Amino acid sequence: MDTVLQIITLLVSSGIVGQLLYYNSRKRKEAASAQKDEDANAMAYAQEWHNLYDHEHEEHMEERTRLNNKIDSLYDDIGKQRATIRQLKDDKNTLLMRMRELQWNECTINGCMKRKPPRDYGREETD
Repeated sequence: MDTVLQIITLLVSSGIVGQLLYYNSRKRKEAASAQKDEDANAMAYAQEWHNLYDHEHEEHMEERTRLNNKIDSLYDDIGKQRATIRQLKDDKNTLLMRMRELQWNECTINGCMKRKPPRDYGREETD
């Protein structure tokens, strides 16, 4: 028994037991430190890409704005042309209706006082 106590005393005094007890916590601490360093490196890398993106974004923002304004003006022009086409079609239809009405009311006998239209509408007035 005395020998066993001497061995235990020797192990405790040499730090082997203490090292075995605190090995897991030291290992976790080192792993956390390594993870923290990796995260910092990844964050620096991501920040560098973010800065590059912001620089490119700001650099091309004026060009983008100019192109967007050009596209908007072209859409406005298209809208105006469509409105003009719609108005011209309405005018054409109005003129066609007027022409058909005049053809309907056209007289078949020229040069006399009692002109005869090709339909019976208003016969009492022309006879």
